Amino acid sequence: MKSWDDPDRYAHEHLLAFLEKAAHFNKGIVAVLFLIVSIGGEKLSSTGSFEVHVRSEFQPGVGLGSSGAFNVALSAAFLRFFGRSNEDETLDVHHASGSARGWIDIKKPTETSAILLNRWAYAAESIMHGQPSGIDNSISTFGGAVAFQSGTISVIPHVPPLKLAITNTKVPRSTKTLVGNVGALRKRFPPVFDPLIQSVEQISKTTLSIFHDYVHTNETEKHKELEANFEALMDVNQGILNAIGVGHQSLDLVVKLSAAYKLHSKLTGAGGGGCAITFIPTGTAEDDVEALRNDLSEAGFDCFDAKIGAAGAVFHSSLPNIFKA
Repeated sequence: MKSWDDPDRYAHEHLLAFLEKAAHFNKGIVAVLFLIVSIGGEKLSSTGSFEVHVRSEFQPGVGLGSSGAFNVALSAAFLRFFGRSNEDETLDVHHASGSARGWIDIKKPTETSAILLNRWAYAAESIMHGQPSGIDNSISTFGGAVAFQSGTISVIPHVPPLKLAITNTKVPRSTKTLVGNVGALRKRFPPVFDPLIQSVEQISKTTLSIFHDYVHTNETEKHKELEANFEALMDVNQGILNAIGVGHQSLDLVVKLSAAYKLHSKLTGAGGGGCAITFIPTGTAEDDVEALRNDLSEAGFDCFDAKIGAAGAVFHSSLPNIFKA
């Protein structure tokens, strides 16, 4: 088996033990070197020196999946650079304005190439985080949206064009600590916690049903009903997440400020700080959205817009302007 075609074995057997020693505090750098050495393989000796330029608008460490996107971008670049994938293994992208700045000179990997790309990105994620779920690298690779259940990730083929605002509270948190605290409480009070966890699962399944209905109807009134149901589920989900101990007063403030404009918010990521998302339903007055941004800014938070249903990993036939600045 060639090294570049077997990322899982190389990630775990050759690097994870090393990370417990000298490279323990440099896992990001080791992940990059792992991708270069393993994907490059025997071609490194003939490649010569090269430079890697990275530009990102993601804020790291706040639950937005920045490391997943980073590892996907690097894996895609190295697979192409070292000749492990080529232009014959790409597809045209026709609807990427929400994720690729409206550039039209882009293609995306075929399904087979994307699967290999995703495996490499997950291997790098494993170096950086230990045992990640794989959600972040999968959504960055395949785009659209994904469903995660019992360790299995499936791509959702049709995603409604819902608009969200993301607020970074700038409150640091540790995912490992938060998860550990929830696990400890669950062991102490299983009859209390198990129904809460099951309710979160049902919220996710109901949301998937809402997504399906949304993209398969053109009725304005039906869209309003579905959006109202989505808002209600966000509120319930936020309440449950607070109940299991992953809330924070900064996130409660985001919920309170957005409620003043009849908008609904919930935490995202591990909670305990980090980021919150606010749903912006169809027909929301831009003045209200701008006023909310100002309120959040006055509270010391950063707020920016986002849409779901991005294109995922893409290749450019020419250098994007973002790298020419």
